[in-house]
Amino acid sequence: MDEQLLTALAEACAPFGDGRFHVCELTIAPGDGRLCLAGRVLDEATLAAVLAHLRQRAPGVHWDSSDVRVLRGPAARSMTVATNLTGLQGQPSWLGEQQSQPRAAAAVEVLDEDGRWVFVRLDDDGYLGWMYRDYLRAEPAPEPTHQVGAPFTLLYATSNYLAPVVPRLLAGTPLAVETGENGWVRVDSAAGQGYADPMDLRALADERPLDTRRRHLAHHDAFQFVGVPYLWGGTLSLIHI
Repeated sequence: MDEQLLTALAEACAPFGDGRFHVCELTIAPGDGRLCLAGRVLDEATLAAVLAHLRQRAPGVHWDSSDVRVLRGPAARSMTVATNLTGLQGQPSWLGEQQSQPRAAAAVEVLDEDGRWVFVRLDDDGYLGWMYRDYLRAEPAPEPTHQVGAPFTLLYATSNYLAPVVPRLLAGTPLAVETGENGWVRVDSAAGQGYADPMDLRALADERPLDTRRRHLAHHDAFQFVGVPYLWGGTLSLIHI
């Protein structure tokens, strides 16, 4: 293979080298009077940019990209994280480097599969990585009205502290408050339904300015995390609207 063509391909792929946000894994193979690209890219825009660079560097070459897999397209499907917290891994294994930690209700776009793992793109920040399929569901999360404002809150099967715990929801997790009962609220989340202590929840549908009361509340919630050590790829946070 001509070294100049390999160099041109490397140059074309270089802007897409950050695997957290891009996929551009291409090779060149000779064909009948043409050069064939093989491999995979994230989207059509990536492939178009690579071909434009190659045609500029080698204008007399006919490039065939029919064997390139484009991951993002009409067939991609959306799924929702259905456990309280899971990892976004660099490889399809729990031993892969953790890229992020999506919480319950996080929406992802499934781009590829490998056994019980799926390669996804997070809707909120565009991060790419592998997630364990059993922790995802096809149904969207309930429309949120609140989020968890404590480091975590427990959802109970009934409005009683002696009832079984359904899931445990972590700080910042969105959920829908349905009804109130005896000082409790019944909530619906992507990780399950149950009863929660309303003191652990913060309303989202408030467009008023950040008044003094809410400033004190934000300070109180943030202070609970003083001293929490940094975790690579960790994303637990509180968002006060």
